[in-house]
Amino acid sequence: MRIVVSIDTDTFTEGDDIAVDLAAASLAELSQAGHEIVVVHGGPVETQAATGSRLVRALDALLAGRTVVALVTHAQVGAHDPLVHRPDRPLVRPQAVPEAQVVRELLADGTVVVCGGGIPVVRERGTARLRTVPVTVDPDRTAALLALELDADILLFLTSATHLFAESGHGRPRPLLRLTPDELSGTRLPEAVIARAAVAADFVTRTGELAAVGPVDNALGILLGTTGTLIRPAPASLPAAD
Repeated sequence: MRIVVSIDTDTFTEGDDIAVDLAAASLAELSQAGHEIVVVHGGPVETQAATGSRLVRALDALLAGRTVVALVTHAQVGAHDPLVHRPDRPLVRPQAVPEAQVVRELLADGTVVVCGGGIPVVRERGTARLRTVPVTVDPDRTAALLALELDADILLFLTSATHLFAESGHGRPRPLLRLTPDELSGTRLPEAVIARAAVAADFVTRTGELAAVGPVDNALGILLGTTGTLIRPAPASLPAAD
């Protein structure tokens, strides 16, 4: 399967090679199981190259004979998107990843691709040149957009949590295991994960494929159903009996 993996880089801290090694080992298991993987990592633009390099070096040590590359990517936003011009700098929704076709070609060659969350750019009218803009692009939506452009089978979010959890008015939060986008939208979630859950549900609704959220150190376990939250399409309704 072709999997676009979005890593929550809040799980990494500067100089914390152990966390990077754990993430790389988790990603290597996916590759060794026969899956095509594209890794998308967020974080400030000025740190994306360093994060990509750390991941590539860790993966290269684990995937003997495989080519692993870090690719500088851009996240194209709308030049007339009102959020681009707001002073409070909210997260802006990306419209395209210009390097998507390059990523597709690298995958066809068996390459493991590590992408930055995307340098924000707009395409100038008239010249069609890409120009950087001082905004912050939503990294989860960038990963989902790339998954759409690559016809991915799974959009996988790796985080510090084992599952998405439903909030409860009393008692402990309840881990969510398998549910549809409609079921997810009807579940009360912690505010910190609402946006990511919505992106995952939207991908499933638009494509009929799968999305999942789970622990950064056990990506393969998420696919095998031993951990994590799986968002799947609603079962097709059966035709009425004659």
